[in-house]
Amino acid sequence: MMAAWIANKPLPESFIKAFDLANQVGLDNLAAVSAENPYSYFDLETYFREKISYDVNPEKMQALQLFLELMQQTNAADPDLSK
Repeated sequence: MMAAWIANKPLPESFIKAFDLANQVGLDNLAAVSAENPYSYFDLETYFREKISYDVNPEKMQALQLFLELMQQTNAADPDLSK
């Protein structure tokens, strides 16, 4: 998992539903989004469809948990990193 939308407090269910819908609209319109934002080095639609995995599954959650644990250990070992 390279990126995540994270909240530091509970979010209303209405926000979560609207956010999920907005994400789905974007995913459903990758061709249009790519066409509106041309990039000469590679095809954005291919990148968005084949190089990014959007679903969060148990394996990704496990990897995120490990990352957070390692970050916590690192910050405990070197408090200057948390500044």
